[in-house]
Amino acid sequence: MITSATQPPEAPPPEVARRAVSRSQHAGRRHLEMEVSGASLDDVLTLQVAFVNRHDDAFALVGELGAEDFLLVESDGGLASPRTFDPSLQRLSSDGTLAPGEARRGAVVFAPPSGRTFELRFADFAPLSLVLDQPVDRAAPAPSKTSPAAGSPAELSPGVGTPRVATPRVATPGVGTPRVGTPGVATPSAHGDLRSAMQDLLDRQAEALERYDLAAYLETFAPSLHPQEQRYFSNIRSLPLVAVTLRLGDIETPRRDDRPLQTTAELRYGLDGQPFDNPFVHDLRLTWRRRGAGWRLAGIEVLRDRPVPWRVEALSVHRSHHFLLATEGQGGDRLVDLAADVEAAYASLYRQGLPLAAGYFVHLVTDRQLFARLAGRPSALGVALARQSIEAGRVVVDSRGFYVNGSVFADRRGDSTRDDLRRITVTHELVHLALAEDSRPFTPIWLKEGAAVYFSGDLTYDGNRAFVQRGLNGIDLARLTKAPVLGQHDLGGQGTADEYVYAGNLVSYLVDLRGQREFLDFYASFARLPPNELATIALGETVLSGPGSEPRVSLVGKLAARLGSRQLERHYALEVQQLEADLAAWLRLKFR
Repeated sequence: MITSATQPPEAPPPEVARRAVSRSQHAGRRHLEMEVSGASLDDVLTLQVAFVNRHDDAFALVGELGAEDFLLVESDGGLASPRTFDPSLQRLSSDGTLAPGEARRGAVVFAPPSGRTFELRFADFAPLSLVLDQPVDRAAPAPSKTSPAAGSPAELSPGVGTPRVATPRVATPGVGTPRVGTPGVATPSAHGDLRSAMQDLLDRQAEALERYDLAAYLETFAPSLHPQEQRYFSNIRSLPLVAVTLRLGDIETPRRDDRPLQTTAELRYGLDGQPFDNPFVHDLRLTWRRRGAGWRLAGIEVLRDRPVPWRVEALSVHRSHHFLLATEGQGGDRLVDLAADVEAAYASLYRQGLPLAAGYFVHLVTDRQLFARLAGRPSALGVALARQSIEAGRVVVDSRGFYVNGSVFADRRGDSTRDDLRRITVTHELVHLALAEDSRPFTPIWLKEGAAVYFSGDLTYDGNRAFVQRGLNGIDLARLTKAPVLGQHDLGGQGTADEYVYAGNLVSYLVDLRGQREFLDFYASFARLPPNELATIALGETVLSGPGSEPRVSLVGKLAARLGSRQLERHYALEVQQLEADLAAWLRLKFR
């Protein structure tokens, strides 16, 4: 809260009882904390702002961000940029690095807000919801120096009733002006800006999700969908959603006026306890119907296969130390069992020194067909998925999640062999999540799967001995380096299993050769390749290979082969053929 008072010249600066803080959701700035530690309200609103390094190491400030990027968003949608600000905040990157705990401080001045509530937004930092402890009366005379309000302290805290934060949204035309029409209905502006009106409705829906506001949420839908959406909304209370945004995509022009209008949209949100750099992203198709002069949503379709967790008839959620687990239906007891498995996997990988995040999301999928689409194999126990995109010239890896086959997991009790297989599979998929930020589509498949086999403990003496006795002649490392998956042409299953064992032993051999640290650096080297260099190599592969050569090998496969050979030479001074021969000799010596 901020006390509205005119501060007499001789009074000391206002002090704050509490501070409001926010963290960046950008991977490169996630250790930087934005702090508002004080405020005063006179004929202007002055906020005392600091950017603090909360990491154990020095933090290099980069980019062009500065106080001109602050935005004050009022409850009626009004927007205000700073009037003035201290030079110390003009450009955050101007003075190099911040030492651990060091802060860059300064004042930012705005015109006084018209209402009691407003948000302070800055770039990719989570907005701060702030509340005045009394209304602002711009027409009222300023209090005299003897007024009881004069000199009262300015107290600042996050807004009451909004303990969670939202992702900054891009201001669009029409957003931020007083809204006309029925609340929740997308109404074209005076200029007929349909896109702006639709985005306005999506913003309202995102805010309703964050604030658990059922009435505001339902107002964005056609009445026929209210019963269904009310059931979905009841699941939201179980999920710790933060930073929800809905961004309008392409608008489809209907061929007939009576045909529903369809658009695409991107849903993005975070889950409390998950890393800041791991928002979850879903592509949607929205159906819109007219309501008077405006629009309401008449349908939501999730494109592709990754499910939106709360859009099910019922949802059970369980939180363990490092995991947030969810499933459809009344499966809470199964989540408790699953939590024990994934926590044991986490402990195992932590002891091995893998780069684990502080938390992970696990979804126990009970729909057999949905899981088959997610994993590509209906009998698999689990699959780890992540989404990669390019933002500002760098690869961003988000939507990192772990999906478990509920139809198989339901039969877990009473079979020790199945229990062992389940624990290994859970650990295998968690390895993929741990290495997701260092993985790329062109990282050779034997390297990705081999790391998961090796670190999950899936290699045994008896299994390796049987594998060697079956013979190594049927496995070609050059072919595996180009392949999109292991077991690509195997119908019986034994060949797939052998390729996984082979890949795991490749990693075991490389670790034995130079140690685990060198191996992990080799693994991450594919992700460190600059985009411009990758583009040059890709162009070369396209031109040299030609459209008619090797039709079964994709460009990604060709890149994997080219880069796999190059990185092996750089890190281990080995060619692919030599590694294949050395591994065969090593295996026969150990497991003959």
